[in-house]
Amino acid sequence: MKPSNLTGRYIISIDVGGTKIASALVSLEEGAAEHVHIVKTGARGGEYVLRQLYDIIARYLFLLGKDEVVGIGIDLPGIIDSSKGVAIYVPNIKGWSNFLLKDSLLSFLRNDMNIELPVLLLDDRVSVALGELWRGCAQGARNIVAVIVGTGVGAGIIIDGKPYLGSSWVSGALGWIALEKDPVSTEKGWLEEEISGSAIVRKVINACLKNGGCDNLKFISSNNLSDVTADQVFQAHDLGDPTIIQVLTSVARIMGIAIANIVSLLNPEVVVINGGVGIALMDRYGKEIERVVNIVAQPYATKRVVLCRSRLGYLANILGNAVPFRDPALMHYLSIL
Repeated sequence: MKPSNLTGRYIISIDVGGTKIASALVSLEEGAAEHVHIVKTGARGGEYVLRQLYDIIARYLFLLGKDEVVGIGIDLPGIIDSSKGVAIYVPNIKGWSNFLLKDSLLSFLRNDMNIELPVLLLDDRVSVALGELWRGCAQGARNIVAVIVGTGVGAGIIIDGKPYLGSSWVSGALGWIALEKDPVSTEKGWLEEEISGSAIVRKVINACLKNGGCDNLKFISSNNLSDVTADQVFQAHDLGDPTIIQVLTSVARIMGIAIANIVSLLNPEVVVINGGVGIALMDRYGKEIERVVNIVAQPYATKRVVLCRSRLGYLANILGNAVPFRDPALMHYLSIL
C-alpha cells in the first residue's frame, strides 16, 4: 500500500560514498527528502555495490508506485561523465573504473522492473553545490562554491547558475591545491594532506606523541591511538585538550587560507562549507576561519561574499541530485557536455 504522505512527482536520489550509501525520495515540488535510508557500502565493490543500488531502487519503486517516479539521480565520489553516464574513476569503490553504470541501471529498470526512467549520474561535488543552491544557505545566489571537507577535500562550483565542470569533468579538485613554496620537492603541502579527516588524525597523534598529554583522546579511544577517528578528535577537543585545540586552530587557519584563495580567484557570492570535518571545524572555528578569509582574500571580493556552514549536510547531495530534473535546461546542459 502506498503511504498517504507520498503525493506528487518524485525522484529516487542516491548518494553513493566509499563507506555508506544514503538514499531518499525527493519531492520535486517541495524539495523534501522523504524515507531516507542509509546502508554501508559493500567492501567487495563492483557488482555487489551495483546490486545494492538495484535493491534500493526496487524498494522505492514498490514503496511509492512506478507512476509517481520521474527519474533517478545518483551522485558518486570521483570523476563522472554525466553525458555518457560513465563512472570514469571512483577510487573508493573497487572495480568502478570506466564503469558503464548508467547502462547497467537502465537495463535493470527495463528488464527487471519493466519501467523506462531517465537516470542521471553526478559528481558528488556538483550535487552538493546544487543542493545548497536549491535548499541550503546559497539560495538565490548565481555564483557559489561548496567546499567539502571530509575523508577528502573538494569543491562544487556554480557559475551563473550552472555547474562548472572543466574540460574533463575534474574541476573542483581542491585537495590538490599546493601550499608549499616548493611543492615539487616535498610530499607535504597538498591541501588534502593538511585539513582532511585523515590529515587531522595524523597531525593530532603526532602532536600527542611529541608533546604528551591528550588524556581525553586516549580515554575516548580506549588508549588505542592507532585507531583514532576524526570524530573522536573533535570529542576530545570539546573536553578541552590543549594539544588538540592547538592543532585544530592551525587546521582552521589553513582552511581559511584555502577559502580566501577561492574568494580571490572566483569572487563568489557564497562559499558554503560542507562535509563532516568541514562542518565540525565551522562549528568550532567559524569566526577564526572567517577572520583569516577577510585578512588574506582580495579585499573587494570579501565585501560581498558570504561564508556559511551547511545546514543540510549529506542531504545536500540527496537534494542536489533532484535539481536537474526540475530544470530541463540544466538537464540538457549536463547531458550534452
